[in-house]
Amino acid sequence: MGTLLNIVTSSPKSETYPSLLHTIPDFPELIYHQGVPLLSSDRVIAVVGTRNMTAYGAMVTRTLTKGLVERGWAILSGLAFGVDAESHTTALRCGGKTAAVLPGGLLCIAPHTHTQLAQRILNSGGVLYSEYEPNVEPRKHHFFARNRLIAGMSAAVLVTEAGSRSGTSITVSRAAEYGRPVFAVPGPITNPYSEGTKAFINMGATLVTSAEDLLTYIDEGKSRLVRQQLLFESEIERQIFEYVQHVGGASIEQLIQQLHERPERVIRALTSLEIRGLIHRSFGRYLTA
Repeated sequence: MGTLLNIVTSSPKSETYPSLLHTIPDFPELIYHQGVPLLSSDRVIAVVGTRNMTAYGAMVTRTLTKGLVERGWAILSGLAFGVDAESHTTALRCGGKTAAVLPGGLLCIAPHTHTQLAQRILNSGGVLYSEYEPNVEPRKHHFFARNRLIAGMSAAVLVTEAGSRSGTSITVSRAAEYGRPVFAVPGPITNPYSEGTKAFINMGATLVTSAEDLLTYIDEGKSRLVRQQLLFESEIERQIFEYVQHVGGASIEQLIQQLHERPERVIRALTSLEIRGLIHRSFGRYLTA
């Protein structure tokens, strides 16, 4: 362990293939990993944000990452400068598990200056992932593809600091598309690298200021489903809920097309489900509560 050898190739039928990737429509046919792979029992959260991290962003990332690790969560990020590196480093310092998804092959660490950090992740019992063959150099479009994997492999996405023009928006939009909860930390109004998190909150991300906030939201979301016992007022409500739950999130257009129903019937059922707290809207998509 911890060498540049022992790279394992997994297909969707392999036990070592990340379990949550099965739930996204554009999962890779092959994925490569090095180290100890994430297990289906691992609770994985992505911690992402700007490369141009401020002192405030570093403090927020350290504080929330530490809280999540102490509560048994594995930290996933992209090994980039700024928030990514801070989240990996904090997880390592706190004795937690951390995983990184690379924009190139596993023999082409990017940025190169984070080769030592990648080695520390492996030495700690963590894991590196890539959908590219080991010797593939990273290209610009690989970073966008990498961000979809970060969203797809996580149960939720936390943005600790992001500017208005941030690659983090790709991760956030994909997370919303895949039905993953998105959380964002507010920042000082004078900080340009808080504009992105502000925008995400305005678009429907959940505002959090601590790990407790985030985990309470997730736990309450799960318990609400148990308490409500899923009592539907019509067949179309049941169909909508089951479809949204199965695919992890859907737009009105998808529901109309899938259910072959009149738009007004779908909208009326969605409104009823939303009022009763069975579903909610996030980034233009309906998700189970």
